[in-house]
This record gives sequence, C-alpha cells and structure tokens, in this order.
Amino acid sequence: MIPEMNADPKGYYARLAVPPSATTEEIAAAFRRRARIVHPDVPGSGDAAAFVALKAAYDVLADPLRRAEYDRSSLPPFSLPVWAAAGPAPAMAPRQQQSHRQQFGYLGFIVSLSLLGLTSVLAVLAFIRLAGPFSDSEPPAPSVGVARQAAPRPLPPVRLAGSPTHYVLPGPGPAILWLRDETSPRLVPAARLAAFTTVHAVAFVPDRGLIAVALAGGRLGFVDAARLAPGDAAAARRAFCADQSGPPPGNAELLARSGSGGQSRLLIRNGGEQPAVVKLRDLDGHAQAMVFVAPGVSVRVMGLPGGPWHADVAVGELWSRACALFAAGMRAERLTATIQPGTELTLPTGPSGAAAEDIPDEAFLHN
Repeated sequence: MIPEMNADPKGYYARLAVPPSATTEEIAAAFRRRARIVHPDVPGSGDAAAFVALKAAYDVLADPLRRAEYDRSSLPPFSLPVWAAAGPAPAMAPRQQQSHRQQFGYLGFIVSLSLLGLTSVLAVLAFIRLAGPFSDSEPPAPSVGVARQAAPRPLPPVRLAGSPTHYVLPGPGPAILWLRDETSPRLVPAARLAAFTTVHAVAFVPDRGLIAVALAGGRLGFVDAARLAPGDAAAARRAFCADQSGPPPGNAELLARSGSGGQSRLLIRNGGEQPAVVKLRDLDGHAQAMVFVAPGVSVRVMGLPGGPWHADVAVGELWSRACALFAAGMRAERLTATIQPGTELTLPTGPSGAAAEDIPDEAFLHN
C-alpha cells in the first residue's frame, strides 16, 4: 500500500505561510513580508534564528530546480518491479560442476564458463532492451481516453483519477503517460497529456525519474517527473495564464470596450507601486470598458462608452491577455462610489484613494 503524501516534508512552505501551489512571485512576496518582521535589525520583533530558518526555506523554494527536488521528496518512494524476458543462466550445483571437470577436463570447464558468460551478457542486453530507460522517441501515442493498439491486444483506455496535486508543465510537446503493458515485460506510451493537465501524484520512482499518478480503476500511470509541477487546478490555471500572458499592455490601453466607442472621458491616477486594471461597469453591473494604468502615473482615457459607472480595480503583476487577469499576486477591489464621466478617479492603491471593498477574483472577471 502506498503511504500518504506529505506536501511539505520539512515545513518550508509553512515557514513562509504559503501553500505548496504558490507561485514564485507569491513566495518572494511572502518572504519579504515575513523578513520585515523577523530580520535581526528590526527592533522588538527581530529574531536571528527565525530569519535564518526563513531564509533557508526561501533559498530552496525560490530556486526552480531545488524546489522541484523538494516537492518530489514529498512523494513516497515507489519501486517498479523488474520485468525482463530473460535472466542470468542458473548457477550449477557443486556436483554438476565436478562432473563437468571430470568429463571435459580444465579446458572444457573454461569453455563452459565462457559460454555461461556470453549467455549472461545476452540476457543483460535483453533486460536493457526491454526494461531500460524510456524516451519520447517511442511511437506517437493517442490522446487521453483513447486506447493505444499494443500487440497483440489494445491497452485499456486511460482516465485520470483523484484530486489534483500536480500539473503538466509546458514543454516540447505533450507529456507522455506510460502504462505497464500486460502483454509484454515493459512500460509503453499510452497517452499524451497536454500542458497544464492536472494529475493526482501518489509516488516517486527515483531510479527512473518518474512520478506515479492515479488512474481510474485503481491503476497507476507514470509521467516524467521533470514535466510535473506541484499545484491544484487553480495553480494550473494561473500557470496557464502566465504562459499565455502575451505582450504587456501599454499605459492607458483600452483592454476591452463594449460597442464601437463613446464620447466619455475619465482621468485615472494610480499612485501605487503596482500596475492596475480598472473595469468600468454600468449601473446594472455590465462591463463597459477595461483600462490598464501603469504604476505611479495619471492617464486621461478618451472614447469611453456610457457613464456613470461603478468601478472594479485589480492590481498585481503580469497581466494575462488570455485570461483577463493578473497572473501573479492579483488583488481586486470594488469602489463604493459612483464614477461620473469627465471627473478624476484616484485608485485605492494610491494616496487619498477612493473607498473600496475587497472582492474575489471571480467577481472582477464577471462581465
């Protein structure tokens, strides 16, 4: 029976107060927040030992390679059985060895050993051929849910199971999902997993560099560990949004607008340290326009439709055009006052900002 997974074996994520699915940006922000409290130079709350422990956790989690190794250590080890079509020749019993010496003499005995050695070499070569390292050079495999024809009978269809713990990283093509072929002593490619597909990881196979993932019916599949990152469905979505962010917006760029245009205008001041996106809604809550405002600047936006408006404001890093949200560190607020065309709006992130209340990201995305 495979033991439970410990997602944080040394407590590094807990030290930074972030989940194992946290992005690199969220980890860095958490370290800065905590360091401002426990740094030895901070009067009252400074703690040298706590800062050293915090820095040790951050050094691992901020480095993609070290973090990947740490995350793999959270998975229990799992050993694949040795599947080989041929094995070493059986050792001779002492009496058999003596009879051979008497029958053939020392020369015959040496020839027998040579033949035995040759047989063993051929067996090892057969083992390497059938159970050796795998590569993506195997024949193309069908998509998930479609059985692959493997002589002499097809493999069963592949369906993933379990709650997501990891997702597939982008790479040079889909990740290969391997299955044990019931008709031959080896693993065979059974399906392709597209980037950002979520899986439930249950174990790590150290000698093969594979992670075992849960399949329907209690079966296991195997995926190259280098192609998986820890995270649930939300983390996979954020990673997709970051990957598909597209070119960064320009200051005062209208990211979206209802209709072909309008005659309204608005001055927007962003006194914060992060870029902001303002979504203007009509009084019924329907989105009218969405404007990108760089940090520390004021912009005059022309050609806005309608008015007056309610306004939602999101701040963060790495605006994703594919997802219409900030892929890292997003925080959204809804302004309490109605915005009139031709007036000035100072965002809540700046000094003397408008009164606002926090809203979930889903509320900001809602049109």
